[in-house]
Amino acid sequence: MPLVVSFVMGIFITTVLIPPLMQLAHGLGLVDTPGERKIHVRTIPRVGGIAIAAAILAAVITWIPINTLIAGCLAGGAIILLAGIWDDRQPLPYQWKFAAQCVAVAVAMAGGVRFEVLPFFGLEPAPVWIAYPVTFVFLVGVTNAINLFDGLDGLAGGCMLLTLGAIAFLDYQAGGSFVMLVALAAMGGIIGFLRYNTHPAIVFMGDCGSQLLGYTAAVLAIVLVEHTHSALNPALPLLLLGLPIYDTLTVMGLRIRKGLSPFRPDQTHLHHKLLRFGFRHHEAVAVIYVVQAVMVGAALGLAYASDLLVVLTFLVIAGGLTFSIYLARVIEWSPHPDSDPHTDKPIERRNLWLRRWQNLSSDVTQAIAIGVSVFLVAAALVVPAPTVDSAWVFLAVSALLLAALLIVSDYDSSLARLGPYFAGIAIVYHLSIDPDGAQQINFFANAYLAAILLFLVLGVRVTRRTLFQVTPQDLLVAFFAIALPNLPLSAFFGFEVGPAIVRALILFYAIEFLLRRPDGRPRLLILSSTISLALFAVRGLA
Repeated sequence: MPLVVSFVMGIFITTVLIPPLMQLAHGLGLVDTPGERKIHVRTIPRVGGIAIAAAILAAVITWIPINTLIAGCLAGGAIILLAGIWDDRQPLPYQWKFAAQCVAVAVAMAGGVRFEVLPFFGLEPAPVWIAYPVTFVFLVGVTNAINLFDGLDGLAGGCMLLTLGAIAFLDYQAGGSFVMLVALAAMGGIIGFLRYNTHPAIVFMGDCGSQLLGYTAAVLAIVLVEHTHSALNPALPLLLLGLPIYDTLTVMGLRIRKGLSPFRPDQTHLHHKLLRFGFRHHEAVAVIYVVQAVMVGAALGLAYASDLLVVLTFLVIAGGLTFSIYLARVIEWSPHPDSDPHTDKPIERRNLWLRRWQNLSSDVTQAIAIGVSVFLVAAALVVPAPTVDSAWVFLAVSALLLAALLIVSDYDSSLARLGPYFAGIAIVYHLSIDPDGAQQINFFANAYLAAILLFLVLGVRVTRRTLFQVTPQDLLVAFFAIALPNLPLSAFFGFEVGPAIVRALILFYAIEFLLRRPDGRPRLLILSSTISLALFAVRGLA
């Protein structure tokens, strides 16, 4: 229960805190102005990190007993956060930033956050004169690496979401500890933040957020392999945080080779290189997500492998990425050879034959709206009945939705999502808790949702990008949708996770598609979800 609540609480806290923090950002001086090295062209608040920090802190003080280790982690994190906020308000010289990071890391290490068993040193603890410097360099290095990595909308947040997800799962395998709880709280905070940070972003996490996430991920990785699950390979953090580490080492190496300071800012990061190749903003983010997912996937697959294999895997992935960039530069490869040379915009050629049917787009939209509405109502009649407590909750939500239908004439996106999302989650859950006793119901539900998926794919293909566009965050959803069903999590959730995720994703994407269309019929969605929840309530109370 604390794990789920911490995750949901993280989403809620960041989602609620960011809008008022954005209002205060200009008065506090916490804004990011355009510059020579910046991608954005307007002033943007950088307060997302404060909201993420609040999400993590709320989970820690609510669920975790404070001991020396936790106190050291919190104190170090507080120093990182405060120094980052100061830097966001008035940029500090890198010497001062580095000094604050050193103090924070020293505090965390004094609390017990340190490597003891190192790669290639066997199973016995490594000498202190080696282990302590390695720990210090790793913590400071990763904290800076994520800070330097945060160059595009959603980039650092999405990559840390993948890393923290892997850390949470590895901790779950070991029986679960505070590592999993903090990781889930941070993941919830990142998800709430990404709602505002998806390109084009309206808020940044700032140095306080990127440094805090780097510090948090590095600390959790050390605690995971040293305190929670000592059987894990000690080199695993190299893969869990592989891409930011690779990017930082590459950039600093290039600067040193040119005779420049390794701390001098420039445009040699991986995302800058991808943009120069011709990748668009969201495409560059997506490419980096894929590489980070490969690194994290390798970490999960090699969790108990030899030190040599883990390090070699990192070097192979890093070498392959470096060679690919070099080869693309040599052959002058472009990801968009069909772009208009005058505007650099893609020539719209997709599905012209489908668009010959003038009403196809609106007809598909209506079919999806009716299909989702029928599913919500029909499924509420045949899935297993809810408990009495759940039934009262469903009844309250249905009454709220009914009042909205009678009173509100113009539905905003939040209100239009509340009903179908709530009803959809309820149906998906109740379909999953008794798969053996309702095989026919599950078969027809899956077939029906597959039909909705086909219409949804067709609808996306014939919809202009200005109305509906797949984002890098959709790629993150795909990663987790592929990974979670293949992980042994049924004992944790109490039901088969895979089918539930697939059903939920089809419903949610169909609802999102409809709500982004001017002809998406939000009133029908609210009405059908109201009826669905009312039927659930009646069956549970009968």
